Amino acid sequence: MILVVDDDLAFFQKAQAVLANTAESGILFAQDAAQALKLLGSLSEEFSVALIDLDLPGTNGFELIDQIRKQYPKLPIIAMSGVFQSAVLESAKAVGATDILSKPITQNWVPTVERIRNHN
Repeated sequence: MILVVDDDLAFFQKAQAVLANTAESGILFAQDAAQALKLLGSLSEEFSVALIDLDLPGTNGFELIDQIRKQYPKLPIIAMSGVFQSAVLESAKAVGATDILSKPITQNWVPTVERIRNHN
């Protein structure tokens, strides 16, 4: 199962369409850090990867990645950002992201998501 954390419902709908064949048992959506942590608390063993937007309201994606990494150290995390700069990449990896993808989501994301999922 794939966890997508993003405050944009339209992004989630697009992610569902793009990643449908990659998600072996579905895709769950959280609009903020609190929802994501609640889902992970009840279903952490079910997730093969988490895709986390770095620009979340409240607890931002960097903080969420750090929290997840401490609680679920083996869960692969892909950080997502509309601002794809080396500083963003380094910051996301410094807090524990496995990889980073630049928005908007396209079919080009599929190989990266599958590679990260399969190295779990």
